Amino acid sequence: MSKPVLGDVALDGLRRAAGRPSAPVEQAKPKVYDPPGRRTKVVITGFFDKPVRRQLRALGVEHDKTVQMLLTEAINDLFAKYRRPEIAE
Repeated sequence: MSKPVLGDVALDGLRRAAGRPSAPVEQAKPKVYDPPGRRTKVVITGFFDKPVRRQLRALGVEHDKTVQMLLTEAINDLFAKYRRPEIAE
């Protein structure tokens, strides 16, 4: 069984009851670096067995391509098969 999670309001109440000052509720969110080439991109994922990943990486080594390049090629082939514009880049 997991531990219950207390919200900020409940924690402030507990701190006051214990005679401690309240902690500030606002927390700064960490800044995440957003590479310029990915600003208009989204992640597309899937779950496969480990041998699939291994074989995909091996193909990349054999053909001097990244997994990204191979997946782009595969997605465009799929689009072509279904008579859709090959827009993956």
